[in-house]
Amino acid sequence: MNRGRTSLSEVFNKARSLNASKVILVATIKGNPSLILVFGTDKRLLHVLRIKGVTLSYDLRGEDNVADLTNAYARGVTFCIKESDCPFVTELLMNLNYSLMDECNVYSFAKREDDICVLTFRNREGKLIPPIIRFYYDQSNDTIQRKWIELIDKVVNG
Repeated sequence: MNRGRTSLSEVFNKARSLNASKVILVATIKGNPSLILVFGTDKRLLHVLRIKGVTLSYDLRGEDNVADLTNAYARGVTFCIKESDCPFVTELLMNLNYSLMDECNVYSFAKREDDICVLTFRNREGKLIPPIIRFYYDQSNDTIQRKWIELIDKVVNG
């Protein structure tokens, strides 16, 4: 759901009413995604991932190797982790119920490139499914991230 002006309490209440196990918030700076925050519905922060950049389907229009998104994320689609050089992305995907099976509709690939982790998705035919998300590889010792976590904890838990 798009949060808009909905309070965080309402977001968590809605998630619980839908029997969701997680709440994922994307924090932005100047309209661009900066963090992915994963909470349990009990408001416990499970993951914080710093985003370096995102490539959307709009940015890939006209590319031959991009899948039609009409059914890419439909209900009943299975998601798997195919390859990952980025432990924090693997942990995030596992918490989002991605499996390690061989036969899925959508496969994730997390490749480390220097200090960046690039997360891509592909269908069974190998076509790219947007978005492409680039994370900072070192997620642990960042002062900005710690300040975000402190601020988010105050906002979410009072």
